[in-house]
Amino acid sequence: MGDRHIDDILYINSAEKVFEEVKTILCLISPHFNLQPLSSAFDIAVSLFEGKYPGYQPCNTKYHDLNHTVSVFLATARLIHGAVINGKIFSKQHITLGLIAALFHDGGYIQENADTKGTGAKYTKIHVRRSSEENGTFGAARRGSRLVGSRNCRGQAYDSVYGSLGGYCHD
Repeated sequence: MGDRHIDDILYINSAEKVFEEVKTILCLISPHFNLQPLSSAFDIAVSLFEGKYPGYQPCNTKYHDLNHTVSVFLATARLIHGAVINGKIFSKQHITLGLIAALFHDGGYIQENADTKGTGAKYTKIHVRRSSEENGTFGAARRGSRLVGSRNCRGQAYDSVYGSLGGYCHD
């Protein structure tokens, strides 16, 4: 039998195919997992990294790009699934929060349109803070999923997705 590669099973350079795999994994965790908030966050993340989100440039930082982001997203889903198989219990809300955090973990590398000097790599030392600032991804999660203040992309993603998260994910 010849060598098989992961690309024979899943083409990881396709964000949409990765998302399909994550949905399959989530259905294994819970057949009734509500995918709406995750789907919204996924669409925003892809739009952000591709430069289609208003006010933001496409990601121009090598490695910390959309392929890396969806790889982390998939790895997070697989880790959660493995933990569940081994008896760990997570609420659907915590699973959703973890997966959305994976989608936006490198959002701090994305430059706004007005930021025309260099690449997003200039934010390497502070990208985590930029990703998690008060109006960013983890800031909103810390405040119980309610965004207060400005509407930057990372914040808006959490506002639109988590604004009604409690209504979407019930254990």
